[in-house]
Order: sequence, then structure tokens, then C-alpha cells
Amino acid sequence: MKFRALESWRGICAIGVVLVHFSGLNHFQTFAPVQNAGRGVDFFFVLSGFVLAYAYGERLRAPQAAGPFLIRRFGRLYPLHLFTLGVLIALETAKLALMAALHVSAGAEAFTQTNSLVALGANLLLLNGLGLLHYYSWNGPSWSISTEFWTYFVFLAVCLAGRPATRWITLGLTLLTGGLLIAVDVAPLRLHVYDGLGLARCVFGFFLGCLTHGLFLRARTSTLRLPRASETLAVGAAGLVFFDLLPWPTLTSPLVFAAVIWVFAFEGGSVSRALSTPAPLYLGTISYSAYLVHFPILAVMNGVCRVLERKLDLHLYVPAPGGPAGELLIDFGSPWITDAVEVLYGLRPLR
Repeated sequence: MKFRALESWRGICAIGVVLVHFSGLNHFQTFAPVQNAGRGVDFFFVLSGFVLAYAYGERLRAPQAAGPFLIRRFGRLYPLHLFTLGVLIALETAKLALMAALHVSAGAEAFTQTNSLVALGANLLLLNGLGLLHYYSWNGPSWSISTEFWTYFVFLAVCLAGRPATRWITLGLTLLTGGLLIAVDVAPLRLHVYDGLGLARCVFGFFLGCLTHGLFLRARTSTLRLPRASETLAVGAAGLVFFDLLPWPTLTSPLVFAAVIWVFAFEGGSVSRALSTPAPLYLGTISYSAYLVHFPILAVMNGVCRVLERKLDLHLYVPAPGGPAGELLIDFGSPWITDAVEVLYGLRPLR
């Protein structure tokens, strides 16, 4: 069974992440669903747990299935991750050449700070999202790829535990990491994505997705019929997340996404039919590539802009209004022009 509507949801969330990382002085800068689109990463985690529980939950009870499972997941994640790292390494090498030959600078020195060789090693080993570096490095969004890859090992171990231990361990992991997320929202516990919060979000979302799959199977085999308005209500609930209208968003966002996934897994309404058309399905198909490739595109764009700024005495960067000290935004002279550039940038990874 292929969950087409959920595939489209994943694509929509991925495009939101692509847009939010563009730091430009334009109308998107104040549009809440774009500025809160980073919450879509939690949707990825919950959906991943749901889909893998559906595809592998029973098969992984046999130890001989462990190897093929890990090979398939590695093959799904790593090649594109390695490719984007290669592109960024090439850019850093080009930066070295420019600095040596033309005495042109484009930001920080090559292979330093967040793009250091130590950070490169962590990225090659998919350790960059586990709280070891304490900063975003190289292809920034790949922190979630790192956390999800190692969560697969936890999922495998939980499945191999067999019933009923699997259910209790899944519930325990969800409650344990959920408690940590509450501490982040309520305490507040000073923990950043790269300090371990990302791993906690991944484990919580993933195993919440596993629990959601169990509830879906129970409902599908019963006589339960969803109300006609259920999909509309689910869309509205997702809107609360992206407009940042929920308390304790670190915890409540994955919970809302679990409900959205549960509703749309049935594919029984008009919204599901709309999401099952070619255009949104295409977004789902390219969601992973769009998510990983957009950051190298941004790196090229920012490097070019900084060189042009220095060589042509342009003023392409301005302080972010109301933002942290030192935060700069690209400004092409008019917010409408910068809007157009962001739209083109957002569409570019989809080709």
C-alpha cells in the first residue's frame, strides 16, 4: 500500500524548509507559515516511523532481515548526502583558489569554522546531528539525516525484541523523549538541535509514528468511519503548527503531525484526492533531494553575492529588522525582486 496523500504532505513540508532557509529581505520574511516551516522536519520524523513500521515492523522480527534493512536505509540516505558534501567541498576548494589567486574573500576562510575538517569527518560518518559538534556544519539540514540514520538502529533493536516488548519499549521511548521535549518548552531547558535536541526530536517523532501506525491498523480493521470534516480539521490543526499558535511547540507539533498522518493514511476525503494528483505527488517524490540540495545552492548564491558586493561596491546585505545582532539578509533593492529570487531558488531544487 502506498500512502499517496502522505507523500504529498512530505513534499509540501520539504518545500517549506527550502524557503525558510533563504535569508532575504522580502515578504516571506514575515509570513508565519514560511518562518515556522522548520517544524516540517518533525513531520518527516513521524512519517518515517509510520511508514517503516508499516513496511518493516513485522519483517524485522527475524534477525536475518536486519542486514538488508540497514543496507536499504543506508542506500536511501547516504549517496545524496555524500554528493552534497562533495559539492560543498568543491566550493571550499574554489574559495581557497580565489583567495590565493585573486585575493577575493567570500565570507569565512575556506575549511574553517562550521566547514572545518573535523566537522567534515563527523558529516562523513553521519555523526553531525548527535550533539558532538555543537553547531550546524557543512550541509546544515543534514543534521536530521544523521539523527534518523542512527534511529534506524534503535528501531531495529526494538523490533528484534519481539512482542509484547516491542510495544512497551516503543511507548517508553516516546514518553522518555517526550518528557525531554516538555522540559525544552516549559523549563526552558537550554538545548539546541545540534546539542542533542535534534536526536530527541527524531526519536520522539519516529516512535510516535510507530505508535500512530499501530492505531491506524486497529482503526482500519474496525468499523470506524472518519467524519467528512476530518481531513479539513487535520489541515486546520497543521495550520496551528505553522502559524505558531500552539503552546509547547517542540512537543505539540509532532503530536499534531501524528494526528494528521493518521487521518490522511485512510485517504478517504476530498483533500486526499487533491493531494493524490500529479503535481503534489511530484513534490513528494523529490522531497528528499530538494531538502538536501537546496543548501549547496544557497552556498553558491551567498558566495557569488559576497564577491559581487566586494568587487563592485554593492550593498547586497542589510541587517535583519528586529533580528539578532549581526544577522544579515540579502537585499536586491526591492522586496518584490527578492520575493521573485526566493521563488526561483525554491523551485530550482525541484528540476
